[in-house]
Amino acid sequence: MKFAFLIFKYFPYGGVQRDMLRIAKDCVALGHEVTIFTGEWQGLQPEDIKVKLCTSSGWRNHTRHASLISAMQQAVQVEPFDLVVGFNRMQPIDVYFAADSCFIAKAHEERPWWYRLTSRYRWFQQAEEAIFSPASNTHILTLTPQEQQTFQHWYQTPDDRFHLIPPILDPQRFHAFERAQRKQWLAETFGILPEQIALLLVGSGFKTKGADRAVTAIAALPESVKNKVRMLIIGQDNPRWLQKHIEAKGLSNQVQVLGGRDDIPQMMQACDWLVHPARRELAGHVLLEAMASGLPVITTEVCGYAPHIAKAGAGILIPGPFSQETLNRELATALATERERFSQAGLSYAAQLMRENPGKAEARTLIQLASGNRLQPLPHRPEKPLHDSSLWLSPAHAQALQRYYFEDFMSLQGYTVRAAANRKTMRIAIAGQSYFIKQHEATGWREITKNWLSFKRPIIGAMTEVRAIQALEKIGIATTPIAAYGVQGEYAANQRSFLLTEDLGDIHSLEDICKSWQTPASAETRQAMLIAVAKLAKTFHAAGLCHRDFYLCHIALQKSSPLTAETAFYLLDLHRVLQGVSPHGTDVRKDIAGLIFSCMDFGFTREDWQIFKAHYLPQSEDFWRQAFNRADRLHAKFHSPKQQNKYKQQRDATDL
Repeated sequence: MKFAFLIFKYFPYGGVQRDMLRIAKDCVALGHEVTIFTGEWQGLQPEDIKVKLCTSSGWRNHTRHASLISAMQQAVQVEPFDLVVGFNRMQPIDVYFAADSCFIAKAHEERPWWYRLTSRYRWFQQAEEAIFSPASNTHILTLTPQEQQTFQHWYQTPDDRFHLIPPILDPQRFHAFERAQRKQWLAETFGILPEQIALLLVGSGFKTKGADRAVTAIAALPESVKNKVRMLIIGQDNPRWLQKHIEAKGLSNQVQVLGGRDDIPQMMQACDWLVHPARRELAGHVLLEAMASGLPVITTEVCGYAPHIAKAGAGILIPGPFSQETLNRELATALATERERFSQAGLSYAAQLMRENPGKAEARTLIQLASGNRLQPLPHRPEKPLHDSSLWLSPAHAQALQRYYFEDFMSLQGYTVRAAANRKTMRIAIAGQSYFIKQHEATGWREITKNWLSFKRPIIGAMTEVRAIQALEKIGIATTPIAAYGVQGEYAANQRSFLLTEDLGDIHSLEDICKSWQTPASAETRQAMLIAVAKLAKTFHAAGLCHRDFYLCHIALQKSSPLTAETAFYLLDLHRVLQGVSPHGTDVRKDIAGLIFSCMDFGFTREDWQIFKAHYLPQSEDFWRQAFNRADRLHAKFHSPKQQNKYKQQRDATDL
């Protein structure tokens, strides 16, 4: 199987970055392919894993993130993946690795009230909500039960979407050395003598990990103890503010701030205590590594893995709410206590963890999730070159389609339903069964650039519609079932693709029904139709989806089905669908405006739309005001001579 891993930035010493690369390597070791999409990669790239760099722009972090997510998603759509895994908050993804603690909880508990009025808060909250909302289908790999409870408190996420990953320790990282030998190495490398007390703090993000708290606690030690203490702070962060704090406490000769390092297990075996007074820590893998190295731990109970320290008896926990005086006191107590019992307890507990979880838990979970929704690849004849193409086939259509190759699908001809630049939709027949095929030719960089300069998202290939159909199936909205799809070409500009779907048979759209009314239908009929459409739109938009062509002509039902308030519709023409949008944002408002516009010539009244509102998502008055205003503009534009001539040219290109 093929996995896409998405992460904003990779550097060798970040916790989530190390987890991401380890999981990627585990997937490869189990016989699968992984491509990593990122905005920046520091250090050597792995030989057996593809790394694709994406560009971003923006003045602020969240605007750069939004730009990067858009670039990564566009890159992901170039080729089909069985599973898309995100390691930062973003959508659309199939699986989210929850390495960050709950953003909205932190915003309410740790930030002033006005922070929740900022655009930064809105962006991150919406990104998190798109993942954890009950209407989402994203699965979540979480590291601790406590954090799962926090997310569920704020978002009411169903239990079945969480997958708890047990604590993982790699035995290969922890080769035992004689402690005297390690102490000698510490003296030669950092000038810390064997008779001195060596403290260690590990973690990128010095403020979050509580490095300043640790320095303050050292400064508060009795002089006789403080003079013997030396501390190493390891991590990738800007150390300027921390260096000033160290100088202010008079500890410049006793505390060294170093960059990231690859020899953390060796340093742990040489030091006397790990000090980790973190302000927040979703898990804290460094706590497990300390136990596996025989290093006693002082940490705050807010860390997700802190209960393992308590259960093992491998150190001291600082209770919440945090008190600097408590940390000062407990550090002094620890340094006056025999460390050996903590060390042996940690070693024993870590050995138990390694026996219980031999590794690859995340990779096996991803493989299981991918297998649940995977379409089987179409068999290829080895004597025919594949030309960098990939084909996928629904098992229900394997027999009818097994002799077709990518070029065969791209050369099929039939009854043209719709034709646009580089894209054609036709009704065709294969082995006596009726299908619809959408053929997408290469777009070219010129057209892509023109779209972006016009602030329009370019339509690149069939994969957007493939993912949209899969998303609709998950939330129970009927659409055209996939029979097969294929992609050729590595880059967006030269990509060709197709999507083959089943013919739904004798259906008609709501636009067809409205046009058949000789006079405006009764209020009862109009309102029943809008209630059914409101239920469809509510489910669709609550799932973070946006159609971008949400008109009556794309909502259909079987001709044999009566039109009532309970009618379940088909939602069609999904090639422009966006995923991961806010249910209350601009994209959804444009969808509703398009729906209102498409109803304008059929006698629907403001009273009818009040009925629609009552069965749709709750929205603000400003939302509805802007939606109706936009609908009026669309209606005026549609009936202009210029637009009518354009539509006539489009109709002339079809066989209708």
